[in-house]
Amino acid sequence: MSIFGNVLRFLGRRSRAVPVAAGACATLIVGITTANCAAGPSAAGTAQAAAAPVAAPDATPAAAPAAAAQPEAIEEWQLMYMGDAKVGFVHIVTEQIERDGRLLWKTFNDSAIAMNRLGTNVTVLQSSSTFEDEAGNVVRIEAESNMAAAKTRTVVEVKGDRAEMVQHAGGPPQVKSFDWDPEWIGVRAADRITRAQIQAGAKSFVLKNWTPDQGAVVLTTELQGEVKVAVPGRREETLLHSRSTLDILPGVITESWTDPATLDTVMTLTKMGGALTLRSVASDKAECLAAFANPDTPEMFDRMSPRTNVRLPDPYRCDELLVRVRVADPEMPLPPLADERQVVVESAGKDDLLLRVSRVVPQQGFALPLSGLTAEEQECLGSNLMIDHVDPAITALAKQVVGDETDAWSAACRLERFAYEHISDKSMSKLFEPASKVCSTRSGDCTEHGVLLAALCRAAGIPSRVAVGFLYFKGIWGGHMWTEVSLGGKWYALDAVLGRGGIDAAHLRLAADSLMTSEIGRVFGNVMLGMTMDIDITAYRHGDKEVKVGEEMKVYALDGGRYRHLLFDLSFATPEGLTVAPNERIKLGDDEIVELLREGGGKIEVAVVDVTYDTKLDDAKGVLEAHGMTRLKPADVEVDGRKAKRYRGKKDKAEALALAALRDQTLLLITAPASEEAAFEVVVGSLDLDG
Repeated sequence: MSIFGNVLRFLGRRSRAVPVAAGACATLIVGITTANCAAGPSAAGTAQAAAAPVAAPDATPAAAPAAAAQPEAIEEWQLMYMGDAKVGFVHIVTEQIERDGRLLWKTFNDSAIAMNRLGTNVTVLQSSSTFEDEAGNVVRIEAESNMAAAKTRTVVEVKGDRAEMVQHAGGPPQVKSFDWDPEWIGVRAADRITRAQIQAGAKSFVLKNWTPDQGAVVLTTELQGEVKVAVPGRREETLLHSRSTLDILPGVITESWTDPATLDTVMTLTKMGGALTLRSVASDKAECLAAFANPDTPEMFDRMSPRTNVRLPDPYRCDELLVRVRVADPEMPLPPLADERQVVVESAGKDDLLLRVSRVVPQQGFALPLSGLTAEEQECLGSNLMIDHVDPAITALAKQVVGDETDAWSAACRLERFAYEHISDKSMSKLFEPASKVCSTRSGDCTEHGVLLAALCRAAGIPSRVAVGFLYFKGIWGGHMWTEVSLGGKWYALDAVLGRGGIDAAHLRLAADSLMTSEIGRVFGNVMLGMTMDIDITAYRHGDKEVKVGEEMKVYALDGGRYRHLLFDLSFATPEGLTVAPNERIKLGDDEIVELLREGGGKIEVAVVDVTYDTKLDDAKGVLEAHGMTRLKPADVEVDGRKAKRYRGKKDKAEALALAALRDQTLLLITAPASEEAAFEVVVGSLDLDG
């Protein structure tokens, strides 16, 4: 689930806007945007004071003689922490250069942040350069993001009130021209204004800036006064405290502590969701490079994901879910939640909602080619940097897969299943790659599945976009991306990670986007808000079986010597002489659903383990070893028409048997002592994995 990787990318780039030591630096006082005014794919800003206004820098460029010595470059190193773990660094250099006969200020930023996602270590590398004149007018922006095999390169040229942006991400370049607001001044001018506001005693001030990731944004900073604070690796110091917020992420606060004498930023802190924080601390080259060479690489998925209150059995078969959504942090708002699948059924204020999430599929046919499309649907047929469906391979595959199918939803489901099978390497090592690259490498996680399916649908003439939000997994709401298609003016969801022909009610959407602009930070920003929510399940429905959390109910049946679990949709014959001992109330962390007990000793255990979508059947060996089995010898078998693994080994020094079978994202495990082999064969031989 690479959503968390992109959120870290988003926050890591924000953290770079902190002033460097000793004088003329080229950064803002705090970093709060994806590519802040001093970092990432550059930014430009203008300042407005709420008190004690200070004039902007002189609008007349300095006319330095050719022979005059240029100022020395200013260099800054910032050590990045996620929680208490050192994860990487940000490096900033500001220098005056000559370009095309003009003296310009260039701010170069490069960053490296390491993280772990579900056991896979991933590194996010980024660099950028911003060029501005003495007046602070942005002239050029260059940026490169190396998140996977395909580097994303961005170049923006500004001429007066117009700008042209060219982006490459492995496919054909994408070119966009747009109006440039002259108030978007550059990095160095923004830093000078920030320092001047502090020196003049401003209580608050505003900086406007623009980045390729977010477009135009507004950063508001409020000065809190001097406080004593402990800084990692340093003694307790008295520093100037400030709090900053970004208009597109209301409630997400970056705190900054600045040396009151030099006005250099010593530390920043941003809450990332849950108990996790992203911190930057002024440091030096040796410490930063050492930290990146041996990073702590904290596990992001577990630490950033909102928890829930109960285990949801077989979530991919859930047809309806009732969840109570609350704000965990009173300073954070809820993101927009209502859509075609998600209905607010009760509200106890804007920060406390009861939400019904349903599985929704079209109830009528929509003939291809589609007609009468809205402007929004037309936009969702266009090609862009990430959903580059004009790629010849994608066009050819979409035509081949759709074949003679004339119904748009059926065609989209065919394409969903194809994308599910085509991406054979379910790799967590990618963060965000364009559809054309995914098509050729056949590798990726949820973001790659999402953009590939969107591109295939667009190539088939079906308007599509990506959705971001949460997917239930083992009591956790994990960041996820999927795809939506528009039919008859309504949006219907598909998930190529699962390939099931639509999505279940365990998907909670936070945002959706066509990706026709480069402002991807706005999409992932809502995920960050979502990570601060409390999401508790109050009821769920599988088919005609509804469970209300907290109420007693029987979720299994014994019928004619056959055990059937009504929520996990599996059944088997109960061997003679064994007593069924079901787990009446499956709790968070419970895998075992039933035991078959023989008086005097032997028992057979049946467990259902939630696993990630990149899990392979061979991985069952490691799960069994975690449950105490050793010396496992596998054999390939078939159970209920599915491939399975049968094992012989030892448990508690005695001979033991096990069977493992995968169904969607659940791993069925049946274990027994070898002394119960006959009964084990009865269970395995009668197993029905479809209820």
